[in-house]
Amino acid sequence: MSSPSGTDEPTRHHPNPPASGPDGNPPPRPRPKAPPPPPPQQAPEPSFVDRIPSIRLSIPPKERFSPATSERCFTYCSQSHFGRASGKEPKCYTFCLRSIFDYEVRRVLTNVNYGPIVKAPTISADIPLPAESKTTLGQYLSDDAPNESHGDSAKPKPPLDAPASEKSADEQQHWQEGYYIWLSRSRQATSEHMSHMKRDLFQQSAYERSKMLWAQAVRDGKQQEFYRTPEAQTFGSEWTANMHEDILSPPHRSMLLPLSTPAPELQRVIFKYLAPTRVVLTRLHDSFTSGDQAKLAQRMSESIRDGAPWTLARNVGKKIWGLLSGEGDG
Repeated sequence: MSSPSGTDEPTRHHPNPPASGPDGNPPPRPRPKAPPPPPPQQAPEPSFVDRIPSIRLSIPPKERFSPATSERCFTYCSQSHFGRASGKEPKCYTFCLRSIFDYEVRRVLTNVNYGPIVKAPTISADIPLPAESKTTLGQYLSDDAPNESHGDSAKPKPPLDAPASEKSADEQQHWQEGYYIWLSRSRQATSEHMSHMKRDLFQQSAYERSKMLWAQAVRDGKQQEFYRTPEAQTFGSEWTANMHEDILSPPHRSMLLPLSTPAPELQRVIFKYLAPTRVVLTRLHDSFTSGDQAKLAQRMSESIRDGAPWTLARNVGKKIWGLLSGEGDG
């Protein structure tokens, strides 16, 4: 094809344009291959010192953060066909053994750190025991509730010559360091005690106080006023289901016994059954001090020298032989 000027222009050849992708952009350039990873290095052989077995000692935390077991409980429940059909409570028996440490019943007077040798001064916290600590052994076994209708006038007063432990049986007792046994025949009390296993003694005491306030509110018909108290805001979430049954469980169906200091009721039972033993030991002591035992030993030695025991044994043997052989007169 000729140009308008009549001269022929040389034909220009353009290279083929690069193929475009589906979106119109050129394809990415191929990346260079990464070099292969270096071969793994072999670990050096352990030395003779590293081959010696070592022992690692770790000291567990103490007191409040100790992993040691504080309480163990064993519960046995049974139910009959008639009880299930009638909707009755199952028969449950619970035995718990709890260990109370010194830091649980004492308060530190200061936050000053005196070091590992000198301990900070402490005082007794005087945390009151729960209501089941006043349950006697007779009430627990016979399921007799204490008579509260007549007040304190119906309680028999101890005699003047009664021991001090018996006079102070109705006084408020406090938690002390040592072991305690908790017994119960109530399913409700067992369920409540399991909830106490996540609380310390101060929280348990606050719970018991709030429970008494709730019982008083139920008797006075002031449940709605009790819901606005701080106690209800602290423990009220646990009372939403079946609160009348769980909270107002009879305390006489449970019993708390301290093992370090025997309870007055248990102490009286022990003294009653050991009273004859004391009388026998007293008379035996008097027989030694008066010389009667020495006289008895002297008479026994004289009879042995005279041959009285051998004569008695020979006569008894002849009598038995005569009875067996039929030669005796019966």
